[in-house]
Amino acid sequence: MGVHSYSTIGEYYFQNLYDIRKYQESLGQRSFPVFRGHKLTRDDLIRRDIIQTLRSFFSLDLRSIENKYGIGFEEYFKAELVALDNYIKDGLVDVRDRAIVITEKGHQFANTVCYVFDNYKQTRPKF
Repeated sequence: MGVHSYSTIGEYYFQNLYDIRKYQESLGQRSFPVFRGHKLTRDDLIRRDIIQTLRSFFSLDLRSIENKYGIGFEEYFKAELVALDNYIKDGLVDVRDRAIVITEKGHQFANTVCYVFDNYKQTRPKF
């Protein structure tokens, strides 16, 4: 709810209007103030699950994703696991026992770590 907010409902993603005036006009006309929407692909759903889990719990059991989506995690996310190497070297992430763990030191960088799994990223963050 609100200007520029977004929601996900099942396989769908919606983003509200940015402009407050247009947002209010839309509500005044009893229509949803949606700026854009997108039906998520299977890949989108898998990645959303990974990102939400890592952001919420700072760890991800690879087996849970494999069982839920019927994939081999290491093969499906081969490039992403390579991309985690710098985070591992910096002590922000640990990959062990078939799990990705964002370390306590890495908690404040969780969004940046999750960016590795974002298929819609425009550019990689630079630090």
